[in-house]
Amino acid sequence: MKMDNARKKKGFCYANYFLFLLCFTMILVVDMFVQYSSGDDRLHRALAERCNLWEFIIQCETSRISKKISMYYIMRSDLIVWRVLNAIVFTLFFWEVSKLVLMVTCIIDEEKKFYIRFILLISIFLMHISIIGFAVFWVTGTQDYLWPCTFGILSLLLEIQYIYGKQINNWEFIAALFGALWGGLGQEQISFMLLCVSIYVLILDKQLNRKNNNFKQDKIFCYILLLIRIACFLFLILAPMNQKRLTSNSASAGFNGIILIKQILLTIQWELSAFSNELKSLYIAIWLILMINYYHSKSLKKFGITVALILATIPSFIGIPLLNDLGITTLTNMGITVNEILDVTQNAVSFSELTIMNWIGIIWWIIASMIITPLLLAKNRNCLFIYLMGIILPLMMVVSASMYLSGGRIFFVSGVLFCLVLGILLSKLSIKELPMIMMVFVLLGFYELGIDLSYFVKNLVNI
Repeated sequence: MKMDNARKKKGFCYANYFLFLLCFTMILVVDMFVQYSSGDDRLHRALAERCNLWEFIIQCETSRISKKISMYYIMRSDLIVWRVLNAIVFTLFFWEVSKLVLMVTCIIDEEKKFYIRFILLISIFLMHISIIGFAVFWVTGTQDYLWPCTFGILSLLLEIQYIYGKQINNWEFIAALFGALWGGLGQEQISFMLLCVSIYVLILDKQLNRKNNNFKQDKIFCYILLLIRIACFLFLILAPMNQKRLTSNSASAGFNGIILIKQILLTIQWELSAFSNELKSLYIAIWLILMINYYHSKSLKKFGITVALILATIPSFIGIPLLNDLGITTLTNMGITVNEILDVTQNAVSFSELTIMNWIGIIWWIIASMIITPLLLAKNRNCLFIYLMGIILPLMMVVSASMYLSGGRIFFVSGVLFCLVLGILLSKLSIKELPMIMMVFVLLGFYELGIDLSYFVKNLVNI
Protein backbone atom coordinates (compact mmCIF):
# COMPACT_ATOMS: atom_id res chain seq x y z
CA MET A 1 0.00 0.00 0.00
CA LYS A 2 2.85 2.39 0.85
CA MET A 3 4.50 1.60 -2.49
CA ASP A 4 1.25 2.35 -4.34
CA ASN A 5 0.88 5.67 -2.52
CA ALA A 6 4.50 6.56 -3.27
CA ARG A 7 4.01 5.78 -6.97
CA LYS A 8 0.79 7.78 -7.04
CA LYS A 9 2.49 10.74 -5.38
CA LYS A 10 5.40 10.54 -7.82
CA GLY A 11 3.00 10.28 -10.76
CA PHE A 12 1.12 13.42 -9.74
CA CYS A 13 4.44 15.17 -9.10
CA TYR A 14 5.39 14.51 -12.73
CA ALA A 15 1.88 15.53 -13.81
CA ASN A 16 2.40 18.92 -12.14
CA TYR A 17 5.62 19.41 -14.10
CA PHE A 18 3.82 18.32 -17.27
CA LEU A 19 1.26 21.10 -16.78
CA PHE A 20 4.00 23.73 -17.07
CA LEU A 21 5.37 22.06 -20.21
CA LEU A 22 1.85 21.94 -21.62
CA CYS A 23 1.38 25.60 -20.77
CA PHE A 24 4.61 26.66 -22.51
CA THR A 25 3.89 24.55 -25.60
CA MET A 26 0.30 25.73 -25.88
CA ILE A 27 1.21 29.43 -25.71
CA LEU A 28 4.12 29.02 -28.12
CA VAL A 29 1.93 27.24 -30.68
CA VAL A 30 -0.72 29.98 -30.52
CA ASP A 31 1.99 32.67 -30.67
CA MET A 32 3.23 31.20 -33.95
CA PHE A 33 -0.04 32.34 -35.57
CA VAL A 34 0.28 35.89 -34.25
CA GLN A 35 1.81 38.59 -36.45
CA TYR A 36 2.52 42.28 -35.86
CA SER A 37 -0.69 44.28 -35.81
CA SER A 38 -1.24 46.91 -38.44
CA GLY A 39 -1.67 49.53 -35.73
CA ASP A 40 0.40 49.87 -32.55
CA ASP A 41 2.85 47.04 -33.31
CA ARG A 42 3.99 48.43 -36.63
CA LEU A 43 4.09 52.00 -35.30
CA HIS A 44 6.26 50.95 -32.35
CA ARG A 45 8.45 48.81 -34.60
CA ALA A 46 9.05 51.68 -37.03
CA LEU A 47 9.81 54.05 -34.15
CA ALA A 48 12.22 51.58 -32.49
CA GLU A 49 14.13 51.05 -35.72
CA ARG A 50 14.89 54.74 -36.21
CA CYS A 51 15.42 55.79 -32.57
CA ASN A 52 17.68 54.96 -29.69
CA LEU A 53 16.16 53.83 -26.40
CA TRP A 54 16.02 57.28 -24.83
CA GLU A 55 14.31 58.81 -27.87
CA PHE A 56 11.85 55.91 -27.91
CA ILE A 57 10.98 56.52 -24.25
CA ILE A 58 10.45 60.23 -24.81
CA GLN A 59 8.33 59.90 -27.95
CA CYS A 60 5.93 57.22 -26.66
CA GLU A 61 2.87 58.90 -25.17
CA THR A 62 2.81 57.06 -21.85
CA SER A 63 4.63 57.03 -18.51
CA ARG A 64 4.88 53.22 -18.45
CA ILE A 65 8.68 53.04 -18.41
CA SER A 66 9.10 49.25 -18.12
CA LYS A 67 6.69 48.77 -21.03
CA LYS A 68 8.74 51.19 -23.15
CA ILE A 69 12.05 49.45 -22.40
CA SER A 70 10.82 45.94 -23.15
CA MET A 71 8.88 47.16 -26.19
CA TYR A 72 11.96 48.85 -27.63
CA TYR A 73 14.10 45.71 -27.55
CA ILE A 74 11.28 43.39 -28.61
CA MET A 75 10.50 45.55 -31.62
CA ARG A 76 14.15 45.62 -32.65
CA SER A 77 14.27 41.81 -32.54
CA ASP A 78 12.75 39.16 -34.74
CA LEU A 79 9.16 38.17 -33.94
CA ILE A 80 10.28 34.67 -32.91
CA VAL A 81 12.08 36.25 -29.93
CA TRP A 82 8.79 37.64 -28.63
CA ARG A 83 7.03 34.34 -29.32
CA VAL A 84 9.47 32.31 -27.23
CA LEU A 85 9.83 34.91 -24.47
CA ASN A 86 6.06 35.35 -24.26
CA ALA A 87 5.57 31.60 -23.81
CA ILE A 88 8.20 31.61 -21.05
CA VAL A 89 6.65 34.64 -19.31
CA PHE A 90 3.14 33.15 -19.44
CA THR A 91 4.41 29.87 -18.00
CA LEU A 92 6.09 31.83 -15.20
CA PHE A 93 2.83 33.74 -14.72
CA PHE A 94 0.86 30.49 -14.43
CA TRP A 95 3.38 29.10 -11.94
CA GLU A 96 3.12 32.28 -9.83
CA VAL A 97 -0.68 32.28 -9.76
CA SER A 98 -0.83 28.61 -8.78
CA LYS A 99 2.02 29.04 -6.27
CA LEU A 100 0.18 31.92 -4.58
CA VAL A 101 -2.97 29.82 -4.22
CA LEU A 102 -1.08 26.79 -2.90
CA MET A 103 0.96 28.89 -0.50
CA VAL A 104 -2.04 30.79 0.91
CA THR A 105 -4.04 27.57 1.30
CA CYS A 106 -1.05 25.52 2.61
CA ILE A 107 -1.72 22.62 0.21
CA ILE A 108 1.13 20.09 -0.01
CA ASP A 109 -0.63 17.03 -1.48
CA GLU A 110 0.65 16.52 -5.06
CA GLU A 111 -2.67 15.16 -6.33
CA LYS A 112 -4.63 18.14 -5.04
CA LYS A 113 -1.95 20.47 -6.38
CA PHE A 114 -2.39 18.98 -9.85
CA TYR A 115 -6.17 19.35 -9.94
CA ILE A 116 -6.11 22.91 -8.63
CA ARG A 117 -3.36 23.91 -11.06
CA PHE A 118 -5.19 22.33 -14.00
CA ILE A 119 -8.44 24.09 -13.09
CA LEU A 120 -6.58 27.39 -12.61
CA LEU A 121 -5.01 27.07 -16.06
CA ILE A 122 -8.45 26.61 -17.59
CA SER A 123 -9.94 29.42 -15.50
CA ILE A 124 -7.41 31.92 -16.87
CA PHE A 125 -8.81 31.23 -20.33
CA LEU A 126 -12.41 31.58 -19.17
CA MET A 127 -11.86 35.30 -19.71
CA HIS A 128 -13.25 36.30 -23.09
CA ILE A 129 -10.74 36.48 -25.93
CA SER A 130 -11.19 40.27 -26.09
CA ILE A 131 -9.46 40.27 -22.68
CA ILE A 132 -7.04 37.35 -22.71
CA GLY A 133 -6.28 37.59 -26.43
CA PHE A 134 -5.05 41.17 -26.45
CA ALA A 135 -3.31 40.85 -23.06
CA VAL A 136 -1.48 37.61 -23.91
CA PHE A 137 -1.38 37.15 -27.69
CA TRP A 138 -0.66 40.67 -28.93
CA VAL A 139 2.91 41.96 -28.95
CA THR A 140 2.08 45.45 -27.65
CA GLY A 141 -0.60 44.18 -25.27
CA THR A 142 1.74 41.74 -23.55
CA GLN A 143 4.03 44.63 -22.59
CA ASP A 144 1.09 46.44 -20.98
CA TYR A 145 -0.54 43.51 -19.19
CA LEU A 146 0.98 40.03 -19.10
CA TRP A 147 4.65 40.93 -18.65
CA PRO A 148 4.38 43.64 -15.96
CA CYS A 149 1.69 41.59 -14.20
CA THR A 150 4.02 38.57 -14.16
CA PHE A 151 6.97 40.46 -12.68
CA GLY A 152 4.72 42.32 -10.27
CA ILE A 153 3.22 39.06 -8.96
CA LEU A 154 6.74 37.66 -8.63
CA SER A 155 7.60 40.45 -6.20
CA LEU A 156 4.34 39.84 -4.33
CA LEU A 157 5.06 36.14 -4.10
CA LEU A 158 8.42 36.78 -2.46
CA GLU A 159 6.89 39.39 -0.17
CA ILE A 160 3.99 37.17 0.93
CA GLN A 161 6.40 34.34 1.74
CA TYR A 162 7.50 36.49 4.65
CA ILE A 163 4.01 36.31 6.18
CA TYR A 164 4.12 32.52 5.94
CA GLY A 165 7.34 32.28 7.91
CA LYS A 166 9.98 31.99 5.16
CA GLN A 167 13.08 34.13 5.43
CA ILE A 168 14.06 36.14 2.36
CA ASN A 169 17.60 35.72 1.05
CA ASN A 170 19.62 38.29 -0.91
CA TRP A 171 18.75 36.87 -4.33
CA GLU A 172 15.05 36.87 -3.51
CA PHE A 173 15.38 40.44 -2.28
CA ILE A 174 16.95 41.52 -5.61
CA ALA A 175 14.28 39.63 -7.58
CA ALA A 176 11.53 41.25 -5.51
CA LEU A 177 12.98 44.73 -6.09
CA PHE A 178 13.22 44.10 -9.84
CA GLY A 179 9.66 42.76 -9.95
CA ALA A 180 8.37 45.68 -7.91
CA LEU A 181 9.95 48.20 -10.29
CA TRP A 182 9.09 46.40 -13.51
CA GLY A 183 5.52 45.66 -12.50
CA GLY A 184 4.98 48.94 -10.68
CA LEU A 185 6.11 51.03 -13.66
CA GLY A 186 4.27 48.83 -16.14
CA GLN A 187 0.63 49.82 -15.81
CA GLU A 188 -1.63 51.79 -13.46
CA GLN A 189 -3.89 48.93 -12.35
CA ILE A 190 -0.96 46.62 -11.67
CA SER A 191 0.88 49.34 -9.75
CA PHE A 192 -2.16 50.03 -7.56
CA MET A 193 -2.71 46.31 -6.95
CA LEU A 194 0.91 45.87 -5.81
CA LEU A 195 0.59 48.86 -3.49
CA CYS A 196 -2.64 47.52 -1.92
CA VAL A 197 -1.17 44.06 -1.34
CA SER A 198 1.96 45.52 0.29
CA ILE A 199 -0.22 47.46 2.73
CA TYR A 200 -2.31 44.33 3.36
CA VAL A 201 0.82 42.27 4.06
CA LEU A 202 2.05 44.80 6.63
CA ILE A 203 -1.37 44.84 8.32
CA LEU A 204 -1.33 41.04 8.58
CA ASP A 205 2.21 41.17 9.92
CA LYS A 206 1.18 43.63 12.61
CA GLN A 207 -1.65 41.33 13.63
CA LEU A 208 0.81 38.43 13.92
CA ASN A 209 3.05 40.64 16.10
CA ARG A 210 6.19 38.54 15.63
CA LYS A 211 9.28 39.45 17.62
CA ASN A 212 11.98 37.33 15.96
CA ASN A 213 14.95 39.46 14.81
CA ASN A 214 15.02 37.80 11.39
CA PHE A 215 11.41 38.80 10.86
CA LYS A 216 12.32 42.38 11.82
CA GLN A 217 14.89 42.40 9.02
CA ASP A 218 12.32 41.04 6.56
CA LYS A 219 9.84 43.67 7.72
CA ILE A 220 12.36 46.32 6.63
CA PHE A 221 12.38 44.58 3.24
CA CYS A 222 8.57 44.91 3.13
CA TYR A 223 8.77 48.62 3.96
CA ILE A 224 11.33 49.14 1.19
CA LEU A 225 8.99 47.43 -1.27
CA LEU A 226 6.11 49.58 -0.03
CA LEU A 227 8.08 52.79 -0.66
CA ILE A 228 8.99 51.57 -4.15
CA ARG A 229 5.36 50.77 -4.90
CA ILE A 230 4.21 54.22 -3.72
CA ALA A 231 6.86 55.91 -5.86
CA CYS A 232 5.97 53.84 -8.94
CA PHE A 233 2.26 54.51 -8.57
CA LEU A 234 2.72 58.26 -8.13
CA PHE A 235 5.07 58.39 -11.12
CA LEU A 236 2.58 56.59 -13.36
CA ILE A 237 -0.31 58.92 -12.62
CA LEU A 238 1.60 62.22 -12.23
CA ALA A 239 4.32 62.02 -14.89
CA PRO A 240 3.77 64.61 -17.65
CA MET A 241 4.19 61.91 -20.29
CA ASN A 242 0.94 60.37 -19.06
CA GLN A 243 -0.93 63.57 -19.95
CA LYS A 244 0.63 63.92 -23.40
CA ARG A 245 -1.79 61.49 -25.00
CA LEU A 246 -4.78 63.13 -23.35
CA THR A 247 -3.94 66.59 -24.65
CA SER A 248 -3.32 65.36 -28.19
CA ASN A 249 -5.91 65.20 -30.94
CA SER A 250 -6.44 61.47 -30.43
CA ALA A 251 -9.74 59.95 -29.30
CA SER A 252 -8.60 59.90 -25.67
CA ALA A 253 -8.59 63.69 -25.59
CA GLY A 254 -12.38 63.55 -25.18
CA PHE A 255 -11.98 62.34 -21.61
CA ASN A 256 -10.66 65.71 -20.49
CA GLY A 257 -14.12 67.13 -21.05
CA ILE A 258 -15.84 64.64 -18.73
CA ILE A 259 -16.04 65.51 -15.04
CA LEU A 260 -14.74 63.00 -12.50
CA ILE A 261 -18.13 61.79 -11.23
CA LYS A 262 -19.23 61.03 -14.79
CA GLN A 263 -15.99 59.16 -15.47
CA ILE A 264 -16.61 57.04 -12.36
CA LEU A 265 -20.21 56.31 -13.37
CA LEU A 266 -19.09 55.50 -16.90
CA THR A 267 -16.44 53.14 -15.59
CA ILE A 268 -18.86 51.31 -13.27
CA GLN A 269 -21.36 50.91 -16.10
CA TRP A 270 -18.64 49.56 -18.40
CA GLU A 271 -17.32 47.30 -15.63
CA LEU A 272 -20.75 45.75 -15.04
CA SER A 273 -21.05 45.13 -18.77
CA ALA A 274 -17.70 43.30 -18.67
CA PHE A 275 -18.83 41.18 -15.69
CA SER A 276 -22.00 40.12 -17.51
CA ASN A 277 -20.31 39.43 -20.86
CA GLU A 278 -16.52 39.15 -21.02
CA LEU A 279 -16.07 37.72 -17.47
CA LYS A 280 -19.36 35.84 -17.16
CA SER A 281 -17.78 32.37 -17.33
CA LEU A 282 -15.43 33.22 -14.45
CA TYR A 283 -18.37 34.45 -12.39
CA ILE A 284 -20.31 31.26 -13.08
CA ALA A 285 -17.26 29.24 -11.98
CA ILE A 286 -16.86 31.23 -8.75
CA TRP A 287 -20.54 30.94 -7.89
CA LEU A 288 -20.54 27.22 -8.66
CA ILE A 289 -17.66 26.56 -6.25
CA LEU A 290 -19.27 28.86 -3.66
CA MET A 291 -22.47 26.85 -3.93
CA ILE A 292 -20.59 23.59 -3.31
CA ASN A 293 -18.71 25.11 -0.36
CA TYR A 294 -21.92 26.36 1.23
CA TYR A 295 -23.57 23.00 0.61
CA HIS A 296 -20.83 21.42 2.72
CA SER A 297 -21.20 24.07 5.41
CA LYS A 298 -24.96 23.34 5.68
CA SER A 299 -25.72 27.06 5.47
CA LEU A 300 -29.06 26.75 3.68
CA LYS A 301 -29.61 30.49 3.53
CA LYS A 302 -26.33 31.26 1.75
CA PHE A 303 -26.64 28.07 -0.31
CA GLY A 304 -30.02 29.29 -1.52
CA ILE A 305 -28.58 32.71 -2.38
CA THR A 306 -25.78 31.11 -4.38
CA VAL A 307 -28.23 28.85 -6.27
CA ALA A 308 -30.36 31.90 -7.03
CA LEU A 309 -27.28 33.73 -8.35
CA ILE A 310 -26.42 30.89 -10.71
CA LEU A 311 -29.97 30.43 -11.95
CA ALA A 312 -30.39 34.14 -12.52
CA THR A 313 -27.09 34.30 -14.41
CA ILE A 314 -27.92 31.50 -16.85
CA PRO A 315 -29.12 34.08 -19.42
CA SER A 316 -25.75 35.82 -19.08
CA PHE A 317 -23.82 32.56 -19.27
CA ILE A 318 -25.51 31.42 -22.47
CA GLY A 319 -25.40 35.11 -23.35
CA ILE A 320 -23.90 36.33 -26.57
CA PRO A 321 -24.19 33.33 -28.95
CA LEU A 322 -27.80 32.34 -28.27
CA LEU A 323 -30.07 34.43 -26.08
CA ASN A 324 -28.74 37.77 -27.33
CA ASP A 325 -29.57 36.64 -30.86
CA LEU A 326 -33.09 35.91 -29.66
CA GLY A 327 -33.35 39.39 -28.17
CA ILE A 328 -33.11 38.23 -24.53
CA THR A 329 -30.51 40.56 -23.03
CA THR A 330 -32.07 41.41 -19.68
CA LEU A 331 -28.98 40.58 -17.61
CA THR A 332 -26.30 41.34 -20.17
CA ASN A 333 -27.21 44.74 -21.62
CA MET A 334 -26.09 47.74 -19.54
CA GLY A 335 -26.66 50.23 -22.35
CA ILE A 336 -22.94 50.12 -23.13
CA THR A 337 -20.45 47.50 -24.30
CA VAL A 338 -16.67 47.35 -24.33
CA ASN A 339 -16.63 48.05 -28.06
CA GLU A 340 -18.81 51.14 -27.70
CA ILE A 341 -16.71 52.95 -25.12
CA LEU A 342 -15.51 55.67 -27.53
CA ASP A 343 -19.04 56.53 -28.60
CA VAL A 344 -20.00 57.01 -24.97
CA THR A 345 -17.04 59.27 -24.24
CA GLN A 346 -18.04 61.52 -27.11
CA ASN A 347 -21.62 61.71 -25.84
CA ALA A 348 -20.73 61.69 -22.11
CA VAL A 349 -22.98 59.69 -19.77
CA SER A 350 -26.72 60.05 -20.23
CA PHE A 351 -28.78 57.88 -17.88
CA SER A 352 -31.98 59.24 -19.41
CA GLU A 353 -31.27 57.11 -22.49
CA LEU A 354 -31.12 53.85 -20.54
CA THR A 355 -34.12 51.57 -20.92
CA ILE A 356 -35.87 49.67 -18.13
CA MET A 357 -34.06 46.52 -19.30
CA ASN A 358 -30.72 48.33 -19.05
CA TRP A 359 -31.53 49.33 -15.47
CA ILE A 360 -32.56 45.76 -14.60
CA GLY A 361 -29.17 44.51 -15.82
CA ILE A 362 -27.24 47.26 -14.01
CA ILE A 363 -29.07 46.83 -10.69
CA TRP A 364 -28.87 43.04 -10.85
CA TRP A 365 -25.12 43.01 -11.43
CA ILE A 366 -24.48 45.67 -8.78
CA ILE A 367 -26.33 43.47 -6.28
CA ALA A 368 -24.74 40.23 -7.53
CA SER A 369 -21.13 41.34 -7.98
CA MET A 370 -20.72 44.18 -5.50
CA ILE A 371 -22.98 43.13 -2.61
CA ILE A 372 -23.92 39.44 -2.53
CA THR A 373 -20.63 37.95 -3.74
CA PRO A 374 -18.53 39.90 -1.18
CA LEU A 375 -20.96 38.74 1.53
CA LEU A 376 -20.53 35.12 0.41
CA LEU A 377 -16.74 35.54 0.53
CA ALA A 378 -16.71 37.36 3.87
CA LYS A 379 -15.72 34.25 5.88
CA ASN A 380 -12.33 34.20 4.12
CA ARG A 381 -10.60 37.58 4.47
CA ASN A 382 -7.97 36.75 1.84
CA CYS A 383 -10.67 35.86 -0.70
CA LEU A 384 -12.66 38.96 0.17
CA PHE A 385 -9.63 41.26 -0.10
CA ILE A 386 -8.56 39.82 -3.48
CA TYR A 387 -12.09 39.96 -4.87
CA LEU A 388 -12.68 43.56 -3.76
CA MET A 389 -9.39 44.54 -5.41
CA GLY A 390 -10.68 43.02 -8.64
CA ILE A 391 -13.81 45.15 -8.31
CA ILE A 392 -11.89 48.36 -7.55
CA LEU A 393 -9.07 48.10 -10.12
CA PRO A 394 -11.13 49.08 -13.20
CA LEU A 395 -11.81 52.40 -11.44
CA MET A 396 -8.12 53.14 -11.93
CA MET A 397 -9.11 54.17 -15.44
CA VAL A 398 -10.11 57.56 -14.04
CA VAL A 399 -6.43 58.38 -13.36
CA SER A 400 -5.38 57.18 -16.80
CA ALA A 401 -8.16 58.00 -19.20
CA SER A 402 -6.21 56.61 -22.14
CA MET A 403 -6.93 53.15 -20.70
CA TYR A 404 -10.50 53.52 -21.95
CA LEU A 405 -9.06 53.14 -25.44
CA SER A 406 -7.71 49.71 -24.54
CA GLY A 407 -10.99 47.81 -24.75
CA GLY A 408 -11.65 44.60 -22.86
CA ARG A 409 -8.05 43.91 -21.91
CA ILE A 410 -8.21 46.47 -19.08
CA PHE A 411 -10.17 43.78 -17.18
CA PHE A 412 -7.26 41.32 -17.40
CA VAL A 413 -5.87 42.10 -13.94
CA SER A 414 -9.33 41.84 -12.38
CA GLY A 415 -9.77 38.50 -14.13
CA VAL A 416 -6.46 37.26 -12.71
CA LEU A 417 -7.57 38.24 -9.20
CA PHE A 418 -10.87 36.41 -9.70
CA CYS A 419 -8.85 33.33 -10.72
CA LEU A 420 -6.96 33.59 -7.42
CA VAL A 421 -10.28 33.74 -5.56
CA LEU A 422 -11.44 30.69 -7.46
CA GLY A 423 -8.26 28.80 -6.59
CA ILE A 424 -8.62 29.55 -2.86
CA LEU A 425 -12.25 28.38 -2.95
CA LEU A 426 -11.22 25.19 -4.76
CA SER A 427 -8.77 24.36 -1.98
CA LYS A 428 -11.70 23.81 0.39
CA LEU A 429 -13.04 20.94 -1.71
CA SER A 430 -12.00 17.33 -1.15
CA ILE A 431 -9.70 15.49 -3.57
CA LYS A 432 -12.62 13.23 -4.52
CA GLU A 433 -14.65 16.23 -5.73
CA LEU A 434 -11.89 17.89 -7.74
CA PRO A 435 -11.81 15.47 -10.75
CA MET A 436 -15.51 16.12 -11.40
CA ILE A 437 -15.01 19.86 -10.98
CA MET A 438 -12.10 19.64 -13.42
CA MET A 439 -14.38 18.04 -16.03
CA VAL A 440 -16.95 20.81 -15.53
CA PHE A 441 -14.22 23.39 -16.11
CA VAL A 442 -13.08 21.57 -19.23
CA LEU A 443 -16.64 21.88 -20.57
CA LEU A 444 -16.69 25.57 -19.60
CA GLY A 445 -13.38 25.96 -21.41
CA PHE A 446 -14.72 24.36 -24.59
CA TYR A 447 -17.79 26.58 -24.37
CA GLU A 448 -15.62 29.70 -24.12
CA LEU A 449 -13.38 28.41 -26.92
CA GLY A 450 -16.43 28.01 -29.15
CA ILE A 451 -17.32 31.66 -28.55
CA ASP A 452 -13.76 32.94 -28.87
CA LEU A 453 -12.33 31.06 -31.84
CA SER A 454 -13.86 33.15 -34.61
CA TYR A 455 -12.98 36.33 -32.71
CA PHE A 456 -9.36 35.19 -32.39
CA VAL A 457 -9.03 34.37 -36.08
CA LYS A 458 -10.64 37.64 -37.11
CA ASN A 459 -8.88 40.00 -34.70
CA LEU A 460 -5.59 38.44 -33.60
CA VAL A 461 -4.29 36.33 -36.48
CA ASN A 462 -2.52 38.49 -39.07
CA ILE A 463 -4.18 41.62 -37.67
